[in-house]
Formats: sequence, C-alpha cells, structure tokens
Amino acid sequence: MKFNDSKVASKKQLKKLSNFVAELREQHTSTLTVLEMLESIEVKVNSLLSISSRPLDRRKLDIWRASFASIKAKHSRQTRKLGKSDHQQQHQSPRKSRTGPHRTLTAAINYGYLDSSIPVGSYDHDSFSFLSVADANTDCVRCICGTTDDDGPMIQCEKCNFWLHEECVFDEKLFDEVKDFVCIMCVRNAQRTSTASIPLRIQPDYNFKNCTYYRTLVNSRHLQVRLSETVYVQKLENDNHKLILRRLVECTKRSGPVATIIPAEIEDTDREFCPVSFHRKNVRCFRIERLFSFEGHKFVFGFYYARPHEVYCEPGKLFHEKELFATNMYDTLPLDAVVGRCLALESSIYCLGRPKLPHYEEVDVYFVEYQTGKNSKFEKIPAKNQYYINTDPLIFSHFKQKLTISKTFTPFVMEQDMKNFSRFNAAEHKNSAISRRRQRMTNLEIVLQHLPITGKSRESLKSVSCSSDKSSKQKRQRQLRH
Repeated sequence: MKFNDSKVASKKQLKKLSNFVAELREQHTSTLTVLEMLESIEVKVNSLLSISSRPLDRRKLDIWRASFASIKAKHSRQTRKLGKSDHQQQHQSPRKSRTGPHRTLTAAINYGYLDSSIPVGSYDHDSFSFLSVADANTDCVRCICGTTDDDGPMIQCEKCNFWLHEECVFDEKLFDEVKDFVCIMCVRNAQRTSTASIPLRIQPDYNFKNCTYYRTLVNSRHLQVRLSETVYVQKLENDNHKLILRRLVECTKRSGPVATIIPAEIEDTDREFCPVSFHRKNVRCFRIERLFSFEGHKFVFGFYYARPHEVYCEPGKLFHEKELFATNMYDTLPLDAVVGRCLALESSIYCLGRPKLPHYEEVDVYFVEYQTGKNSKFEKIPAKNQYYINTDPLIFSHFKQKLTISKTFTPFVMEQDMKNFSRFNAAEHKNSAISRRRQRMTNLEIVLQHLPITGKSRESLKSVSCSSDKSSKQKRQRQLRH
C-alpha cells in the first residue's frame, strides 16, 4: 500500500514520511514489533494530514484508512495466534522418552559361530546305520519318501516291520488287503533311503496349471528334497529361473482348466550320495512348503528362516547360537539351489532329543521359537504353526537329561569392543615379539658357551649382540615417536 498522493501532502512531506518508515523498519529488527510499527505510521500520517494545507480527497483517504485497518487486523490475529502457541509451549511439560535419546550404534558381525569342521552337504543324512531293528508290534515309520509322519493309510513291511505310506508305495488306492508285502528297501537291501521323486496323489486345490506337485523331488546332486523339511539354499548367481516362472504365470492366465498330469510310475532315481562342501555363512535356512515341476524345470517354494545376525534388532540383544526366526519372506527357487539339509525344531523338542533318521550333525540342528515380520518385532509362534516330528523311540533318540536353553550370545561386535580387541591384539603382539627376542638371546648365549673360543672373544661377541639389540631398540623408539 502506497501513500504518495500529491494532493494530500507535498513531496517534501512525503519524503519525510518515507524516511520515518525506513527508520521504523530498522528499529523493528531490534526493539519494535510489527503492530507497534504500524501504530507509529498511523500516528505520523494523521499528524501529516492535520497540518496539510491542501484540500483532501475523502474517497481516497477512506480507501487508504480501510486498507491500513485491514493490515493492522491481520497482524493482530497473527500475533494472538503466536502468543497462544508460545504460552502453550511454556506451560506444557516436555515429554520424556522412555527409551532415552535415539542413538545410532555401529556394530560388526562376528561369523565365527557359523564355523565348523563339517561343511554343509558333506555327510549323508539318510544312512540306515543309525536305525535299530523294528519289532512286529511297533508303529515305527521308515518310508521311501524319507518323512516319518504317521498320517493317513499305512502299510507294514513283513520283513523289516517298518511302516510305509500307501501313497508313496502304490500308484492307486488299495481296495484289498496286500499280503506278504516287502518294501523296496528290503528288496534292494538298501543301506540308505531311496532317492525317488514321488508325486502327490492328491494335488493341492490352489495350484498353477500345467504343473505337477510332488511329495519329494531329487535334484542334480542326488539329494532327495522333501515337503515340510528345512534345507540350506545357496545364494543364486542370477535370476534366470524367474523367466520360467513368468512364463508359468502367463500360461496359467491364458489357459483354461487343465487336468494335472501325474506320472504313472514313481520316478526312480536311486543313485549314490554326492557330497558337496559349503560354508554356513554362504547359505540360508529355508522351509519347504511346495515342490513342483513345470516343463521339466523343478522348483521349491517356501519361506526363509533368519539367523541371529540376520534379524533387525538392538546390537545388545542376546540370542542362542542355534536359534532361528521364522520370517514372512517367501520365495520360489530352482531345486538345484538346495545344497544340504538342516533341522528346525520347536524349543521343547530341541531340548528333548534328536531324530535318528534322517540323521543330523549337531551343528545343523536349530530351534525356532519366535517369528519376525515387517515391523521387526519378535512374536511367539503359535503351536498350530509348528512343524510335526515323530518322537517314536526307534527313530528318535531321547537325551538322558533335557537340555536348557540360555540366551547369552550375540553375533554383533560393538565399535568400542572392536577397539579394545585391536588394542589387546597389539599388546599381545608386542609381548610376543619381546619374548621371541629374549628367546633368541638365550639361544645365542647357549651357542657362545659351546664355541671353542677364548673368554675375551666371547666378551666381544656379547658386546656386539648387546649393542645390536640396543640399536634395534633405539630404532623402534624413533619409529614410535614419528
């Protein structure tokens, strides 16, 4: 808003008013508020109008006063709002955080707890050498599928007295009782579980078209991969398998209802165990929920388990070295990504004992008690979501005394601990260097004592050795100063 009407005031008076406003603006930054400055301008303009000798244009003067009043009212409202908020901030007690100020802690991962002399995939899990002979009245399961669950129709071998799943042995459902049944393990006098790919006789309701779903599938390493078991999967070098999966999804969208193709006979791929060697920090734990094939390509579907160093948590949180956490990270991988087996038990079974078949080394046995999701919170796994394991004494070895789980381990090394560790290593290295130097001097004295030389020569050799040791010490001190 400008006040520069020459009919109201002369140019000299307008210039004085302009200088007055400029002075007020400079004072506003230090002492005056905006409202005080506006009131001073209004007083100055009124005094200017009162001494003006020129006729006034009432219409223009009313417009100016209305505009000026609007500006004052606007700043008055803003001042009241600011004053109210400042008053609330002064009287409102500051809310204290329960957890204290947020800190970003840096920690390194110590993979030492994954080290073992037994690599992943280096031993045979399916050897029968860990099993004892079954009695005729026992209900112990030993099937060609490698699983020990006792659900559904079963049939007993007359020779070994072990029970097998009917859907794993026969192509069709039995209507008549089979007499003198002998399992294929007894026929072949097998020393390990047969590596056979066994399709599901009842395909799942939710499935992809043109796919066959299996109870077990055998990969290129002659490893029989089974439903609901936990395995080690390697990190893939590429995502070429996703192109096949994309084509599978497209075929499912385009095609109509297609009958699922089930092989007429069990694919028998009975071959010798093919050992491999992988370090545990280069593989991940994976629970299998589906096994299927599409156009000759074999896949596994399931979710990942997280180990202590793979979860998001405070660096000071304590774990057990054999603890796993269920995640909601589902994935579909090629069957050949499976490189070995591991065992994930609920905590009560973990403390109770170990299964005899399949056999697991202790380094590959874990327990699962909690699950973690997107919110990174740890929640107890419901009992209905735990995986079943048969604890029959013939195929399960019970401990004489139950284990107790104590969580005193952390895979994270804090930054301060790393500094202390490096200082300790430096001090230890310095002490070892001093001890080696003393040992060399002792050895030199022994050599000098056995030399056929005079005492004078021996004294000269001692002085040379001492002078060399002194010079080396002075050299080290100079290096430390620099």
